[in-house]
Amino acid sequence: MLRGYGYFWGYCWKQQKSYMCFLLLGEVFKTLAFVSGIIFPKYIIDSLFEEQSISGAVVYAMSFLGILLIANCLSALSGYHAERSRDQMYRKFSLAYARQIMEGDYRNMEDPVYMDLKDKAMKCMSGNYGFAGMIFLLIQFFGKILMLGSTIVIVVTLDPAVMAVFAVLILLNVWVNNKTGEKDAHLDMDIVPAKRREDYYHRLGDGIQFAKEIRLDGLRDWILSLYRGQFAVVHGFTKRKNAVRCIGQMAGTLSVFLQQCTAYGYLIVKVLRTGLSMGGFTMYLSAVLSFNSNVTQLLTTIGRLRQFKIYLEPFQEFMEYPRSMEASAAQAPGSLVREAGGCGCVIRFDHVSFRYPGQQKYALKDVSCILHPGEKIAVVGENGAGKSTFVKLLTRLYDPSEGTIYLNDRDIRTIPYEEYLAVFSVVFQDYKLFAMTVRENICMDKTEEIDDEDLMRTADSIGLGEKIRSLEKGFETPVYKVFDQGGFEPSGGEAQKIAIARAFTKNAPVVILDEPTAALDPRAEYEIYEDFAKLTSRKTAVYISHRLASCRICDRIFVFRGGGIEERGTHEELMALDGYYAGIFRMQAALYNNNSLETKDVPGRTDKG
Repeated sequence: MLRGYGYFWGYCWKQQKSYMCFLLLGEVFKTLAFVSGIIFPKYIIDSLFEEQSISGAVVYAMSFLGILLIANCLSALSGYHAERSRDQMYRKFSLAYARQIMEGDYRNMEDPVYMDLKDKAMKCMSGNYGFAGMIFLLIQFFGKILMLGSTIVIVVTLDPAVMAVFAVLILLNVWVNNKTGEKDAHLDMDIVPAKRREDYYHRLGDGIQFAKEIRLDGLRDWILSLYRGQFAVVHGFTKRKNAVRCIGQMAGTLSVFLQQCTAYGYLIVKVLRTGLSMGGFTMYLSAVLSFNSNVTQLLTTIGRLRQFKIYLEPFQEFMEYPRSMEASAAQAPGSLVREAGGCGCVIRFDHVSFRYPGQQKYALKDVSCILHPGEKIAVVGENGAGKSTFVKLLTRLYDPSEGTIYLNDRDIRTIPYEEYLAVFSVVFQDYKLFAMTVRENICMDKTEEIDDEDLMRTADSIGLGEKIRSLEKGFETPVYKVFDQGGFEPSGGEAQKIAIARAFTKNAPVVILDEPTAALDPRAEYEIYEDFAKLTSRKTAVYISHRLASCRICDRIFVFRGGGIEERGTHEELMALDGYYAGIFRMQAALYNNNSLETKDVPGRTDKG
């Protein structure tokens, strides 16, 4: 357990040393004020009633008030600086937490166990058991020891025997508090999966992502019923937590009552039998009650620190979660991109198979193929055939379950991860745009490196230039109206073109387009494919598409079926083979020929309707 706290203390110390230092200073000043509040009243009262010395009482009172003023002011100042440091520390924790998520393996984001662990780790950043609360407890533990040592010195001069009675009552109270606190902490962790599902149902209606489906399909009552049902589950945990806390509070109240009865009764007997002075009575009563309070708080703090282990373990496990995609061999920065420049890269799948975590069925089985430098490859097949899995393995979002992928005869698992990813520009079918400017959505982290002229050339090359020129702020126009009413809501085609522009702006040697024209009409699709040859010149390009128009501009076609490559070759070769590809190509051609699609202006198109 101590090793875990050492890890946590070291982690927090590394993030923000000043937070702990100011808290420690605050505890020292609080102890000074606390001890003064016990000792000085005795001398003030005795000066007035025993010695009848007004001047002596004034001196003690002024000394006490002066120490109290200075100690409280310094304590408040330390608290002020501690809060400022706490705010900085929280942001550092948040950044470290976010970095851990974004640098972790992609497959983690599809693993419910990892997602629960992530939410449990978040408990270390907020609430009573958040990092700030636990650091405060650790510092408070030090402060309580200082205060307890001071009161022991005073109380022991009265009668050590009475301390045994207090100790029994205190230990009983602490035992109950620790048990209820531990139960509360376990419930707090057990609630995470249910709370995560409740939050998901709540988010369904709390944004634009599902707004159209909810309204058009009349899903409001259904979603609200799901939310209410899950809320009832979460509320059940909350009721149990509240019951546990109530038991702890009632036990604490009873223990304090018995301690106070014991203290008052003992000191009254002491006054009657030994003639204890009024000032002495006041000091010892204050010391005894403070002793009880300090021991109770100290033991309770120890109990809470023990309970914190329940929160600490998921946090430590999350922050140290292994990254299987990390590089196992060193390579000079940028060397792969230079090596692949001018399409000098050969990518080879060697008997590659893959199963998703927890699945028995192979999503990809015994796939072998080669992507030659500068080659244009079309990847086609029905849903579930393995196309998206092929891309995930190619871009190393996952590693193969069996077999090996090579880049220039080098196992990609031995290549530094970030260097390997720099080889690819990808537009996924489920691409995302950010609530940022058009420029930021296209250039991303290279916003300052690309000028308007180059950016406009890219936009023109994919048919986006006219739209950009129509916007009042051009490339500086925000996408969406999340933060600015002056933003614009791109159509599906416009959004997809922005995503395509982003991929080509990266200027990587290998371009992957997953359903690049899914949101485009036939005319725009034709124009995009017409420009792809220029945009991907001297680059390796992989097109994943249900529409087979892309196949006509590709050097080879991989036809996926049942998790493997069933056919491969040029369009002409596959049509001559008269297999699966030829069948679906003719079927799509028939749809265009027989349906009233508005494609009559597309060059080479002859309507037969």
